[in-house]
Order: sequence, then structure tokens, then C-alpha cells
Amino acid sequence: MAPEHNAQRHSCRIIYARIYRAIELKPDDALAYTVRGVGEQEKGDLDGAIADHTKAIELKPDYAYAYFNRGNAKQYKDDSDGAIADFTKALQRNPGFAAAYYNRGTTKHHKGDLAGAIVDYTEAIQQQPDLAVAYSNRGSAKHDEGDLEGAIADFTKAIELKPAYEVPTTIGALRSRTKAT
Repeated sequence: MAPEHNAQRHSCRIIYARIYRAIELKPDDALAYTVRGVGEQEKGDLDGAIADHTKAIELKPDYAYAYFNRGNAKQYKDDSDGAIADFTKALQRNPGFAAAYYNRGTTKHHKGDLAGAIVDYTEAIQQQPDLAVAYSNRGSAKHDEGDLEGAIADFTKAIELKPAYEVPTTIGALRSRTKAT
């Protein structure tokens, strides 16, 4: 194993040990549970992540990030309804939370709720106008709805914001389709 990987693993172990120790010393620290929950999710322990975020919510019911992170874990567990509910709760606590709109939109998109996804992507863009991925995903949802002009506009904006996006061939194909109709 490369030395940098060993160093990263060692650093992670130290961080996790400190988080566990922080929870031992101050078991009412919602932030510590949220941080540990994110770490559990990164390790693949989604149930552990959900449990930690739930504990953070019990300790601090208005903690938008705990709902957001629990929603992410539920999304990875394919619990779309639970994820949407948690993203919604995060937004009730922090209406300007662009990432929560974006993630809720992504979950709705995967469920086939294209109109709901477009609304959420649009709100994410309103909150964070430079969020290129929201334009790209909204373009994808518009494409799926048959709004090719809208899809082209959103893909174009995503590329303007982040030139590394690999959608130019998609845009070319969409432009060909719109001219053919």
C-alpha cells in the first residue's frame, strides 16, 4: 500500500477516535453525532450513519444538517421517500439550503417525479446560481420531459459555469433533434 494511503488511514483513525471520545465526554453534542454519522456513511455503515444523525436530531431538533445528512444516508439505502422527507425537514429549518433542494430534486428525479425535480433544481439554482450540477441535472430532467430547448439551455449554462462538463455531444444531439421536429 502506498505511504500516502497509510497516512490517510492513520489520520482517519485518529479523527474517528477523537469523535468517539468527544461523544463519551459530551454525549449531548449533536455536532459530534453528525460528524460521526458522516464518517459512518463514508465507511459504508448506512444504518450507523442514520442512527447517529437521528441521535443528533433528538438532541437538537432544529439541526438542518442532521436531517440533510440523514436524508443522504437514506438516499444511499434506496429509501427515496425517507430521504425526501428528511430533505424537506432540512429545508423547513433552513429555507436557503441549496444542497438540500438539489438532493431532494435528485431523489425526485430518480423516482420519476420530473416536475418536482425541476422545481427543486430551480430552487437550488435560485439559492446558489453557480451550482453547475443543478443546471445539468435540471437539463436532464427537462430532456426526460421532452423539453429539448430547455435542456439545451441548462446544459449550456452548466458548461459555462464549469467547462469540464461532458455534455457538448448531448447538446449537439439535442439541437439536431429540435431542428428535425
